[in-house]
Amino acid sequence: MTPRGKNNGVRLRTIKFNMNSKHPVIVAAILAGLCLALPHPGLAQDTSASSGQATDTSKLRWKLNQGESYTLNLSQKTTAKTEIDSRSNRVNSDVKIQFQWDIDNVDDDGVATIKQSIASIAVSVSDPEVPAQAVAFDTDSDQKPSRNSRDLLKQVKPLIGLEFVVSLSNRGELLNVELPEETEKRINELPNALRLKALFNQQGLTELLRSSTLVFPESLTEKKWQTDDLQSTPFGKLNRTVNYTLDDTSDSAWSIQSNISVSSETQTDEEIIASKTGDKGAKLIAFNGSGTLKFDPVSGRVVSSNSTSTAKTSAEYREKTIVTNVTSVVEMQLTPKQ
Repeated sequence: MTPRGKNNGVRLRTIKFNMNSKHPVIVAAILAGLCLALPHPGLAQDTSASSGQATDTSKLRWKLNQGESYTLNLSQKTTAKTEIDSRSNRVNSDVKIQFQWDIDNVDDDGVATIKQSIASIAVSVSDPEVPAQAVAFDTDSDQKPSRNSRDLLKQVKPLIGLEFVVSLSNRGELLNVELPEETEKRINELPNALRLKALFNQQGLTELLRSSTLVFPESLTEKKWQTDDLQSTPFGKLNRTVNYTLDDTSDSAWSIQSNISVSSETQTDEEIIASKTGDKGAKLIAFNGSGTLKFDPVSGRVVSSNSTSTAKTSAEYREKTIVTNVTSVVEMQLTPKQ
């Protein structure tokens, strides 16, 4: 993100959205918001007041079948406002990723082996004050990308068709992630400077998928539970607490509400983050998030989810303090293929 118009050595106007950016403050804030806003496995703890009557959670289980195929659509709309001294700019982004799921096997314990692949990626990034610098492309489109979009599209295209194999328990716990030899080869061929390379290797994928998977509790006294976990983000390690409430009054569409709170670890990774991003002590100042997940107890699968989050971050850059406020809306739909 490189703006135009000097402000004591710090530029702040024209956008140059590049996944290799040497100044990825906004990119890091968006990624942190995505990781923190999505459901998270954690360690489920029953937080309801005991009434002596346990809630039946046997229906709150995945019931995938061998041979089934699904399409998962994930979208994130983000507005990031960055302030340096008295100047500011606003960047809007819209990212859509489509995954394909093929259920390869389901064992007697309900553990599903799922072949997943990235089918398409669409990206739109713009600054309302500089519309000529907008970036937009869709890997599914035959339309020739604009000059602003070519570099990013070139970086993203090798990810299309990447396959990986996931083992998922019937409670939603991610047990294993495997990368086929062809996938590892394609990832290794990506430029080392490409930030997406670290995201889509085995470790990166495992962390990403675990951070976006809700593990259902083994049992509940009533309809509330809590997860606490240490989350790795672009701003260091953060303690994340999520409170869930189950609404199972409908026979065909259950709803799980979530509220997210975040606090910093006593010992942060600021020096590590600074060495990776060029920022000095990037910090997450505040974060708020909430969301809803829809579950079909009849078919035994998640149908959709949505979450909204706000994050405030700060970082030192070229002897200036950059404050970024990010609002993000993440939506997911999982639909069976006919």
